Amino acid sequence: MSRTLNITNGDCAADAMRHAGIIGDYLPWRDLLHEGPVPHGLSLEALSGVRAEYIAQMGWGDYDQVLNSFRTRDQRLQRLNYYKKIILWFEFDLYDQLQMLQILDWFNKQPQLTVDIGVICVDKYLSECSDAELVCLLNEEQPLSNQMLDVASYGWQVFTQENPTLLSSLLNLDTSVLPYLNGAVKRLLQEYPSTFNGLGLAQQIALTYIQQGRSDPKELFSLYQVEEARRFMADNVFFQRLLSLNAARVIHWPKPSWECPVAITELGEQVLTGGRHLLDIITLDYWVGGVHLTPDNIWLWDDKLAHLTRRSTSQQPSF
Repeated sequence: MSRTLNITNGDCAADAMRHAGIIGDYLPWRDLLHEGPVPHGLSLEALSGVRAEYIAQMGWGDYDQVLNSFRTRDQRLQRLNYYKKIILWFEFDLYDQLQMLQILDWFNKQPQLTVDIGVICVDKYLSECSDAELVCLLNEEQPLSNQMLDVASYGWQVFTQENPTLLSSLLNLDTSVLPYLNGAVKRLLQEYPSTFNGLGLAQQIALTYIQQGRSDPKELFSLYQVEEARRFMADNVFFQRLLSLNAARVIHWPKPSWECPVAITELGEQVLTGGRHLLDIITLDYWVGGVHLTPDNIWLWDDKLAHLTRRSTSQQPSF
């Protein structure tokens, strides 16, 4: 029986590694932590319940099935000392970096780590690697260090805090022991409403292409993926970004589906050029990590200054 556990981002990467003959058991993490609530201070089991509820609420899975999947995942992780070797296989994008923070923070809290743990973190997509490339990545394994654990724990703590300035301050710290963390944090902050027009970066990219006459949602997703230096957003999440633009009436999407074309509205043109601010049109209500963005808790990202600011306003959304 194998005594090696390979932990990676999801099923596609795990399937590719199996095909390449990478020995051991597999633990796909599967959670898209850049979407929805990730409150501070919860145990692994409690957070899995919160995450399962959110994923089910978004229509991305059945609650019981998702929760059972997370529970099975968590129980496997808690049996870590059964294994002689654990290897973390992760990529450079936001999706993976947040998963790695969560796992390393959990490792850091364990009273005794008797298992040999290694990290393979690369600037390529594991599911797109050839068998030979995946086998060669074994040569890039690094031993898990205390410095990695400390940086990851701090990163996870500030990601889950209610005050997002703690997360933005991470950009000014030396996190080079986790070389892709800085870029992932900045990309997460770019999903906050912008100071310029209230759009997050993914919304900005989508609306710009729609303004240029691209109307097919599937093509929009493909174009958006090309724009991302480090692809992290799945099609179902991008679909939600389009739904949010439609709810704000900045696009016209009469029957939201991948088959129904979209078009920019006059209001959308105004928002895109900064003539209107999206947060003067909509009622803000979504999560970024531990931050619940609401009309009473508005944070804006200035990409030029790489700075978060809190917006205090008594204005009501205008419909």
